[in-house]
Amino acid sequence: MPSLRVSGLYRYPVKSLGGEAFSSLEVGARGPEFDRHWMVVDADGRFITQRQQPRMCLIQARIGRDKALWLAAPGMPEIRVGEGLAERLEVRVWEDALSARATGPCWSSCSRNAPPGSFQSLKAGGQPQSSTACPPGSA
Repeated sequence: MPSLRVSGLYRYPVKSLGGEAFSSLEVGARGPEFDRHWMVVDADGRFITQRQQPRMCLIQARIGRDKALWLAAPGMPEIRVGEGLAERLEVRVWEDALSARATGPCWSSCSRNAPPGSFQSLKAGGQPQSSTACPPGSA
């Protein structure tokens, strides 16, 4: 059996956003803890990737010491994304329908470097909230 060599460890908390590099990483049955635990969907509940919105790569996602999701983008304040809401929402990933909980609004629609439009950040596994509210001076 050939030997394997790990050259780097990365975690991407939000599908298609920037991630984090690690020298060591907690791995469970489903892979790295918090890896692709969240995703961004449009108003119709379809997930959005860098294929449709290449500027998503400018948004950095990280898990804080408080185990919360934090997002940062050029020219925007870092924000803490809230916990998932109790109400569930059906979302689409390719042809699969999944159940998710909305985490609330984000500033992604306000940043010149982020994808245009209104987007939802969802925790895998509610009713989406609009993300059109921008921080003062960002629009």
